[in-house]
Amino acid sequence: MAHHDELQFQVVHQVFELWWKESAFELRTIRTLLGKGDLPYAIRLMQRVIRTQHLMLENLRMLESMTPWEFHAFRKVLEDGAGTDSPGFHALMRLSPLLWDDYKALLEREGVTLIEVYTQPQHYPLLLAMAEALIDYDEIFQLFRTQHFKLAIRMIGPGSMGTGGTSMQVLERTLRDAFYPELWQVRNELTELANQQGER
Repeated sequence: MAHHDELQFQVVHQVFELWWKESAFELRTIRTLLGKGDLPYAIRLMQRVIRTQHLMLENLRMLESMTPWEFHAFRKVLEDGAGTDSPGFHALMRLSPLLWDDYKALLEREGVTLIEVYTQPQHYPLLLAMAEALIDYDEIFQLFRTQHFKLAIRMIGPGSMGTGGTSMQVLERTLRDAFYPELWQVRNELTELANQQGER
């Protein structure tokens, strides 16, 4: 090892890969369950994936126990390695958006709109629970990306190039990405609808 803290860095990233592998496995199963309309089981597995992401937020905080200078002591041996090279991360980036296609197909089979799911929860409790599980997952993944970005600028500074050659500005732009923009947009529509009803 180039430095004492290198082992911790390796372990944290190996833990990422294991949990991402588990998450990707569950997401594939959830896709199958949504295709079958088995919402109770899909929701339960989605909660498992969400809980896993919370674990990863804590895992990431382990790297805050080293100083920037300690990180630089072994950063050079990482060469051009980057988190975006992670197979587990790529699997989640590929699979996660597909859940929306599966959910949308389920809405179409049920003949219901997303607005109706939210405004008539007594009629669509499982569809609502799945929508909220998706937004929970999207949110926690965005929080992970934000925490990773904050860790990067904490270690190398906001004006530096990332270890894989990505600028901090490019990395920061990814913080606005969302897996399920439709689920965020529907909140605007619900607010507009509530405002309209309040004007009557």
